[in-house]
Amino acid sequence: MRAVHRAHSPASRRAKISLTALALGALAGAGTWAAFSATSASSANSFAAGTVALSDNDSGSAVLSLSNAVPGNSDSGCIMVATAAA
Repeated sequence: MRAVHRAHSPASRRAKISLTALALGALAGAGTWAAFSATSASSANSFAAGTVALSDNDSGSAVLSLSNAVPGNSDSGCIMVATAAA
């Protein structure tokens, strides 16, 4: 006795393709979620609030001055900024 091979209908073929695409999408989504949601702990990492004091040598005056400036005008100046962690 011979086995009878039935042709698959276009609707069942589309359903299989859709289910396969859905399964592949779910696997890709799970992999992406794992990559972006991983956590780890390290006891050596720490941070704390602090203060940084800045000072400069401009004596409270403007370093640059451009009055009636138009495109293409320029000015230059130099300022020294120092920092000291408090």
